[in-house]
Amino acid sequence: TSAVGMARVHTSGSVIRRADVFITTGNRERDLPSVMLEEVIQSLGLLTDIHNRRYHNKSIFSETGSRTKRLKGQDAKVLRMHYPK
Repeated sequence: TSAVGMARVHTSGSVIRRADVFITTGNRERDLPSVMLEEVIQSLGLLTDIHNRRYHNKSIFSETGSRTKRLKGQDAKVLRMHYPK
């Protein structure tokens, strides 16, 4: 069973007006931190999932699976680039 969640972002032009995050009840408890992190990050406008085996279990954006519970490396960098100080 793969972990499942979804983020839906509502925009006006380039401004995010609202974001909805959905997490299915069928997720295993151990997968919830990673699923929630991915969906919150995607609700900030970073909606891309990466379909590349090199990112499996290395990036929160990996479509094939990630148990990432903290943003680091490229994931943290892209968030900082998207939302600079």
